[in-house]
Amino acid sequence: MNHIYRIIFNRSLGIYQCVCEFAKACGKSSGKIFKVSVLAGAMASGSAFALDINEDKHYTTSSDRAEPINIATTKGSHVTVTVSGKDVVRSMSAKGVYDSNNPHKGRQWIGVGQYGTGILNIENGATVRSADSILLGVMGDEVNRVAHGHGTVNLSGESKLQADLYLIVGDGGNGTLNVNSGSKVNARDIWISSTNHGAGGTINIDGAGQRKDHKSQVNAITITIGDEGDGTVNVKNDGMISANRLIIGEKATGNLNVSSGGNVAVNNIERGTAGKANLVLNGADIKIEQGNQDDFFKGFTTNDKIELKSDGIEFNVNQYNVTINPNARLTGDVGKFTLRPSPINYSGSFMKVGGGTLTMSTQSKQFDGDFNVIQGKLELLGDYTMKAGETLGIGIGSDSRNDTHADYGQFHVAGNLNIEQGNLTVYAANIVKKLITSQNPNAQWDEIVKANTLTGKFTNFQVLDHEGNPITSNLDTQYKNNAVNLVVKDNIPAPKPIGVVTVGTTTKAHTGNFIMQKGDEIRIRLENQNTYGRLNISGQANFTDGHLSVQASDLVHTLVKTQSADWKNVITTNGRLGEFDRFDVVDGQGQSIKSPITPVYDGNNVHLTAKASGNTGGNAGGNAGGNAGGNAGGNAGGNAGGNAGGNAGGNNTNTNDGVFAHAVQNTHKTAGLGVASVLDKAVSSPNSSLGKTLVALQTVAKLDDEQLSQITENLEPAINAQAPTVINEQHNLATTAVTDRIFTTRADITQGSDAGGRSLFKRSDNLSNSVWLQAVGQKHKADKRDGFSGFDGNSHGFVVGTDAMASDDLRLGVALGHSNSDIDSTGTSVRQNLQTKLTQAYVYGDYALSDDTNVNGFVGYGRANIETERDINVANILTGKAKADYDAKITQLGIGVDHRIGTINDHISPFAQLRYTRLTSDGYKESVSGTDSINNFGVSVSKESENIVRATAGVHFAKPINHNTQLIGSVAGHLENDHRPTISASFNGLSDVSFNQTAQKNDKFSGSLGLGVRHQLSANTEILGQYQGEFSKNTSTNGGTVAIKWKF
Repeated sequence: MNHIYRIIFNRSLGIYQCVCEFAKACGKSSGKIFKVSVLAGAMASGSAFALDINEDKHYTTSSDRAEPINIATTKGSHVTVTVSGKDVVRSMSAKGVYDSNNPHKGRQWIGVGQYGTGILNIENGATVRSADSILLGVMGDEVNRVAHGHGTVNLSGESKLQADLYLIVGDGGNGTLNVNSGSKVNARDIWISSTNHGAGGTINIDGAGQRKDHKSQVNAITITIGDEGDGTVNVKNDGMISANRLIIGEKATGNLNVSSGGNVAVNNIERGTAGKANLVLNGADIKIEQGNQDDFFKGFTTNDKIELKSDGIEFNVNQYNVTINPNARLTGDVGKFTLRPSPINYSGSFMKVGGGTLTMSTQSKQFDGDFNVIQGKLELLGDYTMKAGETLGIGIGSDSRNDTHADYGQFHVAGNLNIEQGNLTVYAANIVKKLITSQNPNAQWDEIVKANTLTGKFTNFQVLDHEGNPITSNLDTQYKNNAVNLVVKDNIPAPKPIGVVTVGTTTKAHTGNFIMQKGDEIRIRLENQNTYGRLNISGQANFTDGHLSVQASDLVHTLVKTQSADWKNVITTNGRLGEFDRFDVVDGQGQSIKSPITPVYDGNNVHLTAKASGNTGGNAGGNAGGNAGGNAGGNAGGNAGGNAGGNAGGNNTNTNDGVFAHAVQNTHKTAGLGVASVLDKAVSSPNSSLGKTLVALQTVAKLDDEQLSQITENLEPAINAQAPTVINEQHNLATTAVTDRIFTTRADITQGSDAGGRSLFKRSDNLSNSVWLQAVGQKHKADKRDGFSGFDGNSHGFVVGTDAMASDDLRLGVALGHSNSDIDSTGTSVRQNLQTKLTQAYVYGDYALSDDTNVNGFVGYGRANIETERDINVANILTGKAKADYDAKITQLGIGVDHRIGTINDHISPFAQLRYTRLTSDGYKESVSGTDSINNFGVSVSKESENIVRATAGVHFAKPINHNTQLIGSVAGHLENDHRPTISASFNGLSDVSFNQTAQKNDKFSGSLGLGVRHQLSANTEILGQYQGEFSKNTSTNGGTVAIKWKF
């Protein structure tokens, strides 16, 4: 251990000494920051540096001390100091700062036992605190490395010891800390035996006599037992040691003994870099305080001891998942589990509690005895065999929760589990007890035990309540699918004869349990990969003595000779036991035939599968491709059959392209390349649902390039990609109404007359409040371009607003709008439709810089509900509809400036405006209805955003027609940033491969025209009708508005 030395004059001995002050002021190699070591420099220097206490006394101080307090600094002395009642001994300095050139300055500690034996008794609720560190048992003679010091602190009667930084028990001397009867010790870091020169350190934590809410406990962020010398901690009688990190054996031997209900509350227990750990747990409670732990007992090796004894251990993971280091070895015998009532207590067993999962390898589980899983899951990795008499306890339900079916323990083994010699005991909470003993019990707890392979049945089974009393109930074990379930016996009625159940190609439902006996038979027909029979059983099924007969059509019989195929969920159940005693495949005449079709037992369900032979698949694929007449078939053979091992299918193809990509290029429909590439990946991934469907389709239908290209085009979710463009145009319909309102306020027709009584156009609208309502409508149109589809449809709605003068120069207003749209795609091979409902809110303003110049602005926000529907047609064989329902948010800001040339009522006004729009659409998944397997072609779309910036320049104009009618209008040009709506999507049948569906790129330049008439109906009412249109190279919107305004 490295030390800093200095020469000082020892007033007690009358000599100069070379003494150690601190161990590596900037931290030891083990990572401890600024750890105090032997404080002989201060403790031996008398009153020059500290308050020395070398006589027995009752010591108290009512104020903070800016100096260390040292007890027993004289060689051979034996000093006892008692702090009792409400006394407070403090050695602290609020402004103490460490200076490496003057290490004592500002360092305030309490030292107990240097040259002599120091005993500090803290009792009856007293508190001792240091703002720095507390040391027990310090090396008295640092020069000769002699461990004279013995320091002991005894806490009792709910007293408290606190070191704001460090507590060291045994710093070269012999340190002992006894924490009793509800007392508490707090420090940032604690070391037990910090040097290799001394007798070491010991902490004893005893909860005997403590009150329920006042545990005897020691708390720190990090506690190290056996730093550089051997250290020991003993915890018993519900005492507690608590730390984020509990290190046992950093560089020496660390001993932790926990017994009689002692508690260890940690995030992790670790072994240091070069030490040795000894744990003895006998009636211990280990509790995970915070966070999942994937390496509990970190650093432990097979040479470290973790011994579990007959009083057992409770391991509480709380809601976290904890994995024990596979190198750690838990040995010993936890004994039999014993539950004692009045008051309820128990001993023995390894008990796992808490809702999370505790995982350990079978190499780590070296202990014998019972084990209980009261909550959550205990998982063993590897094979495990229960020993004779070994009992597994499972808890079901909790008296503090009403969810009786979700709160129960599970014991799972990732390997083989043999339970032939084991016993099973179920501990039922009171609420569960009522359930399983009621007149009409209805309860089931699945997979309380589960393994990869389960062998045997439990020798004994019993149900007890939480006091250990037997419960007479109908609860019983059910063994199925390598698992053990708990069920109510009345839920499994006696079997009834089934006979022959003919399903054919329909979907047939069976209500209740389905127990097959000898002679019972299920007959199912496979017409093709999409049309086949299904039997859905609502209850439990036992197929052990049953017969499954599958009738394969000629198409299927031919298909399975060349291709792999699957038929999912031929039989579904609510609980399956056993496999069919007999299975065969028959032809149309009912004659048994040789076929690669076999049943697959998957949990509660039964599938059928066929695996094609390697060479056959390739050759058949090649032949199919050749018969189809070209590259498309060859590619299908190469991709579909090639995975089975055949090369012949791809000999006459361009292997750089997949079959669909090749087809869209040959037919010049390259806009569909994104979809085509995913379809090709699906074909080359026969394990995917989409791939299986496409491979079977290509094999049976023998599709050519035109058909393959048509499939690709049919599957493009074009309308989904066009939605942002439509929503933006629809939103701008209301925005235009708001901006038009801003301009028309400056040329309002209002009440007034000249000397001859004629009505005049007079700017007096800004002197009153206004309410306005505008009906809006618009036709959206975009032509198909460069292979990208267009759209055509209508929007209609209304905008209502109110505004008023906030000052002589400022008008402020608010507006609300709502509109609906109905849009169809154009240029697509199948119908695709988009409908939106958009609601918006605006705040707008207009400020007069002068009589002729104004600035205006607005902020708008909208929410849209979007519904899309598109037809799906795959080679006229698979058809259906895909629908989506999702939301989008649109935010818009605009600012503009205009200057009037002419009078208020007869003018032109050049203007400019800058507008920013952000549109965010939620992610969604299409729901698909139609023929079998059509769901594979629906898409899931990710969340996406569009950012649009538009600059506008133009002129507004107003011209009186007569005394109460005015012609108004505008002409403008627009420039937008480059943006192209794009969605990222994946097919439902191949969810891990995505593609981008892109809409048309926007036209950067466009022009708009507005022309209308305003007419005054009365002094306070006027109406307006106006045409509005915007045009670009490939898109157009044409619409009209009708508005009415009232002044008040």
